[in-house]
Amino acid sequence: MRQHTSLDGPWTFAPDPTGVGVTERWFARAGFARPVTVPSPWQLYGPDLVGYTGAAWYHRQFESATPAAGREVALRFDAVDYEARVWVNGVEVGGHEGGYTPFELVVDPALLRAGPNDLVLRAFDPADNSEIPHGKQGAWYTRVSGPWQPVSLVEREVIHITRIHVTPAERSARVRVQATGGTGAGLHVAIRHPDGSLTETLGEMVDNDVTLTLAIPAPQLWSPDDPALYTATVTLLGDQQTATFGMRYLTYQDGLIHLNGEKLYIRGALDQAFYPETVYRAPSLEAIEQEISLAKQMGLNLLRKHIKLEDPRYLDACDRLGMLLWEEPACYYKYTPLAKARFQREIEGMIARDYNHPSIIAWSLYNEEWGLEWRLGRDEEKQDHVEALYDHAKQLDPTRLICDNSGWAHVKTDLADCHRYFTAPDQIRENEADLAHFLDHPEANFVAGKPTRGAPMLVSEFGVWGLPQPSRITDFYGGQPWWFEAQWAGHVEEFKYPATAFRHFERYGLASVFGDLDALAGHCQRRMMRALKPIIEAMRTRADLAGYVVTEFTDIEWEANGWLDYFRRPKAQAERFAWFNGETIVMLKLERHNGRVGERQAGHVTVSHHGGEAFEGVVRWHVAGFPELQGEAPISVAARGNSRPQADALAFAVPAVKRPTAATLTLELLRDGQVVATNQEELTFNPVTPAAPALNSPLYLIGAAEALAGSFADVGLRLTPELTPDALVITDRFDQAVRAHVEAGGRALFLAEAGDLAPAKGDLSFRRLPQGESWDRAASVMYMRPGLFGDLPIDVVPGWEAEDLFPHQVLALGNYMHDFGGRAIELTSNQAGLDPAQVLAGYFEGWLGKFAATIARVPYGQGFLLVTTWRLLERYGQQPIGEAMLHGLMALAARPVDNFTDLYVRRS
Repeated sequence: MRQHTSLDGPWTFAPDPTGVGVTERWFARAGFARPVTVPSPWQLYGPDLVGYTGAAWYHRQFESATPAAGREVALRFDAVDYEARVWVNGVEVGGHEGGYTPFELVVDPALLRAGPNDLVLRAFDPADNSEIPHGKQGAWYTRVSGPWQPVSLVEREVIHITRIHVTPAERSARVRVQATGGTGAGLHVAIRHPDGSLTETLGEMVDNDVTLTLAIPAPQLWSPDDPALYTATVTLLGDQQTATFGMRYLTYQDGLIHLNGEKLYIRGALDQAFYPETVYRAPSLEAIEQEISLAKQMGLNLLRKHIKLEDPRYLDACDRLGMLLWEEPACYYKYTPLAKARFQREIEGMIARDYNHPSIIAWSLYNEEWGLEWRLGRDEEKQDHVEALYDHAKQLDPTRLICDNSGWAHVKTDLADCHRYFTAPDQIRENEADLAHFLDHPEANFVAGKPTRGAPMLVSEFGVWGLPQPSRITDFYGGQPWWFEAQWAGHVEEFKYPATAFRHFERYGLASVFGDLDALAGHCQRRMMRALKPIIEAMRTRADLAGYVVTEFTDIEWEANGWLDYFRRPKAQAERFAWFNGETIVMLKLERHNGRVGERQAGHVTVSHHGGEAFEGVVRWHVAGFPELQGEAPISVAARGNSRPQADALAFAVPAVKRPTAATLTLELLRDGQVVATNQEELTFNPVTPAAPALNSPLYLIGAAEALAGSFADVGLRLTPELTPDALVITDRFDQAVRAHVEAGGRALFLAEAGDLAPAKGDLSFRRLPQGESWDRAASVMYMRPGLFGDLPIDVVPGWEAEDLFPHQVLALGNYMHDFGGRAIELTSNQAGLDPAQVLAGYFEGWLGKFAATIARVPYGQGFLLVTTWRLLERYGQQPIGEAMLHGLMALAARPVDNFTDLYVRRS
């Protein structure tokens, strides 16, 4: 039998920046100066090594007696990034290339000595990693170098089992055994069932590779709800090995994934699996199990292990606890024959190592054409390469789904996924139109002319940022960690650097808005929750979508779109994830969220139930504070699908209110009298006619604003046909006449919804926000000064009360430029633009970068111009909160110049 000795723990270490170690025979040394712990990447050994690349040496001692006849000693390294060479007692015993897969090196018995033996490892991680599989480490996040997974010593038979692969079928299991020899020797295979019973068979080893089939007539099938595990024990001569597996089978038909013959709807999260304590490997098994527990609590049933071969402990835990996995290899960046060959070896090693895990239901090959250099649709050679790689992977593992190029143009795939980033409510209509186009035109997701083959369609990346509390980060690290200012290749935008938040929070006077950075982060997290809900609900209503994978499970260093922060702590309102991401949810699609007194408010109720049992239920609803607004309706809930109650299950007239009033509608699904799903919608109820602002000045309307003359007159506002000194100008342009009026001490409100396309805009500069899919926009936040609109029910970070009002343009503060690639580059200081102290409502992305204004007070001469890009002119008469906002800005613009010092410091 085998004997395993862990070599984890204390080692000694030395970097070799000039590469002299081999020449100077460092492999013969009895140790190095720096004590370290293995496994861990050398980036953890000190600030001087965070950016270090090249060679490094490790040493430790082990004891091993000379093995008996017929036995051998081998060193096992579970993963060393990237190249490894190994010496025992000064003699090289072998090496390996590849940072993710395990390797074993047999030690010549003649090298071993009584007492301590010297083990030396030379790890090499090149500065230029463009042709090696490395994923995001060293490109987006902390690099990983050296032995980052365990090291052990194994004593075993010379003739031994090298691999066991178990392939489950509906009522049998095929056990493939590979060995170093033993042809003609007897082979014993025993499968222990979850109930403890055994199925056994005998065979004979042939040419070091044999497959035996064992009947399992009534298997206990593995699933997330019942993660039943079997164990295959194989004995060959004096060697014995075990493999854990699950009986389950995957197919797809009618565009949907099926597990064990039943529809499987994916509710997944991208998981890049970086850790603050250990970088690339979970700190403990307990931490892994806690993560999986949190994922299940949030309604997730799958984790997509993103461009990283995951720690085997994590895979084992997912097998035991019932969490589905989608695994993919680390990508390379430069498309060369060498890089392709290395990548194929990585894929082969991934499938070989992880073949038996029932939790893994899918492999990816490429992600977003990384490594293909983004020309797949126009390059037939690359298309042929991707198709051949798919076929090769399918030959290695025909039991799982294979995604050829996750998120972008597909060539040949079992998963026709896409990556689409929107935010909400800002972009909810664009998001819904984009989703409909994706599902209604599957061919558009493929390289032209390639068949879709009915592959299931998923949205496998989407998400919204929610900044973590910076104090948690600085408390953990004892200050700002090195990655607060990380200048990764291609990441030239300050909004991706956490240190930007500390600078810009002060520069833009955000303390008077949020209080402190932690409070700002809380607003961002609640905004994330508010945005994710309608985006996921839109997907849950589509029966032709096979599922989704949100970006992402946890934050990673600077990237802050996790449902958990980097320390695996839930973000604000995390309990609400189950409202829209649970196995069973009830949701409401409203015609509008902001209604006027007497208007009919109605919506479509849908129950999305991914469970396997149909049931009879009741949908119940009420609006808090309005006891007359409540109701219920019976519903027949179908298994693994969507159901709706009668058409008018939820409809009511907006009740009488004297002023705009916020309200919360609560929706519940009951089964046998018990609430099994809950959801909420934000509403406002508004008077039929908005209250007129108290103005002493007449209104002078210019351009498109003239269309509002009748509405303004109806609420009692005075209009003037001439531009008099005391007039308040309401305009869609900032021309010379308006500027002269302002400079002379007059007041004006510039409705700059058209931004740079306004008929005239003076010296103001605007930036158009992305109107389609945008990763950057999904990291954005719009905010307003508290009390800006008095008691109007609008949040500091607006939500559904601002439905259809969100700006398409922002007023630039002069702190950015664009390079020739179209990327917005943050400058380190405000460049002669608008004084940030004049910003009433603003916009930022990520860590407070790309800062801009949506409402600002711009001084000119003796007066000031109030500028807004909110779509108040466009939506006047249609959105009551927008009408109230416009009236509030009119009152603000009419304030005397010297009566503004309570809000802002005037620019000299």
